[in-house]
Amino acid sequence: MRDLTNNINLWNQFNLQEGGNVEAVASQWVDLQGYDSCTFIFQWGTLADAGGASFTPKIEFSVDGVADSGDVPDADLLPTGTGQEAAAAADETDDDTVTQIGYIGKERFVRAALVIAGNSAAADIGCVAVLGHPAVAPAPSTGAPATSK
Repeated sequence: MRDLTNNINLWNQFNLQEGGNVEAVASQWVDLQGYDSCTFIFQWGTLADAGGASFTPKIEFSVDGVADSGDVPDADLLPTGTGQEAAAAADETDDDTVTQIGYIGKERFVRAALVIAGNSAAADIGCVAVLGHPAVAPAPSTGAPATSK
């Protein structure tokens, strides 16, 4: 068995229940310096609203880690192809599921965001960014950037 713990770094993107009665949620920027891979894991808990609520994730990038520069193009997301955000989306029938979107672009700063439609109740939604393939292992503590020697 190979070690994974010392080769990943976890960044919390948003906590459970941030999806209640809002139209959008955006996380803090993740600094990818020192890492060669990033996957966003979306946790869909209880999605209570039974009226056509939808929760669509998107991945955004920034050139400076401060201002939003736009949505990451489909060519820089995994799985390859198009429609990765739609494939990772959830609605009120997707209780207790997990989806993911990988990032393979060249921008240093990325974050997860959610577009929420038709929801008027609390929704248990969470997201974690998993950074992998660090330049220096073991990877630093959760949420800290990797630095080269």
